[in-house]
Amino acid sequence: DVRKKTGDRTLRSLVPDTKPFIRLFCQVTFSHTSLPEDAIIDTGAHVSLIPYEIWSESKVEIIGEYIMQGAVPGSGLPVKVGYIEASLGAQQRQSQNLRFLAFLAYTSKVPLLLGIRDVLEKFDVHLEFSRNLAYLEQ
Repeated sequence: DVRKKTGDRTLRSLVPDTKPFIRLFCQVTFSHTSLPEDAIIDTGAHVSLIPYEIWSESKVEIIGEYIMQGAVPGSGLPVKVGYIEASLGAQQRQSQNLRFLAFLAYTSKVPLLLGIRDVLEKFDVHLEFSRNLAYLEQ
């Protein structure tokens, strides 16, 4: 799913030809549930970010602790680092179960971000911006 958002109105008043923000969304189903979660495919992130309410119920392999930079402006976000399993898509269009590296937040007040490294290693990303279409192909 490709979503275009107008963005900051103040900036748009200064620069009328400002382009919209583009976000790529997908659905991720974690091992503890059959209900998919909406996730943002973060083309600027090499590692996924999983909110506490999701990973705390999932099967995870913790490998350490870390301070993630960039998620909270001006400060770091303490996280666990580990591997988690999930499949991409929903219902009949689900991928095989994948194991991927993730920052596991101590809070649920963060978005579910799917790091592009894990996506690119396992899928081809197709983007047809003019048609508002994006999809992953395994």
